[in-house]
Amino acid sequence: MRPTKIAIIMLLTALCTTSCYTRRILIGDTQPKEPMVEVSKEHNAHFIGGLVKTAKTVAEEHVGDAENFAVMTRYGFGDIVLSMITAGIYTPTTTKYYIPVRYMDEFDYSSIKPRNYHKDKGFVLGVEIGGGTWPGARKRIDDIDDYMTEMTLNTALTLGYRLNPRLYIGVGADLSINAYRSSSSAEDIDGGHFLIQPFARLRYTMIDAKNSPYIGINAGVPMEFYDDGSETAWSVTPMLGYRFSVGRHRNGAFDIGLGYRIGKFFSRMYYNPYRLDALLIKIGFSIVL
Repeated sequence: MRPTKIAIIMLLTALCTTSCYTRRILIGDTQPKEPMVEVSKEHNAHFIGGLVKTAKTVAEEHVGDAENFAVMTRYGFGDIVLSMITAGIYTPTTTKYYIPVRYMDEFDYSSIKPRNYHKDKGFVLGVEIGGGTWPGARKRIDDIDDYMTEMTLNTALTLGYRLNPRLYIGVGADLSINAYRSSSSAEDIDGGHFLIQPFARLRYTMIDAKNSPYIGINAGVPMEFYDDGSETAWSVTPMLGYRFSVGRHRNGAFDIGLGYRIGKFFSRMYYNPYRLDALLIKIGFSIVL
């Protein structure tokens, strides 16, 4: 059986065996089956398999001074998918608040006073996946038949610090597999070449808002996965992207970026220089701890 089919089967099995759940709490004079009206809801940002939550929610933020209400927290299919994509780092749930119909005449929406737990600064943990290709004609290096990157896939972990709502600095480690052509023949591909790349990152979010475009740059030193280093190895990747915050407190965010990587390294396995130039797209998730 092909590895791709095995991966698909494993993914479908995980989705089927991971069940949704719903938890309901009744407060005051609230009956389980009586009609109710939804008055508020919140997407909860849990992390590391649900062990960490970035903010504490109190009922007064959603039902005000009401004494009779119901709270329902659900971990649904969409939440499961997001948890799997982020490898369990982000495990969201949704909580909804209800008032019994018979008490709606007494309910005062103005008594709801939401609190802001948005963090302007703090340590940031992130994970991302991406890939790309060289969009133009391939070129030789130093008269050797080693061409620019044909295709690359990568995954990375990052740890940084948010200095203010817009400026972020960090470091990370990128593990990638790169395919190179050793000649101009369309069939002549060297196959997978693994690289590990420590890098530094600088990112600037253009707007202090829930969703905002950003610009950034990564600078790293690519190294062969099976060796202790490379000669004349470097890589620089300018990025332009968009950040989508999640949750009412905006401490978690998905981002998608487009970048252009330039750089090269000398392979100690093949004793040849390779260029790393490629147009990349990356999708990531990060949280302010």
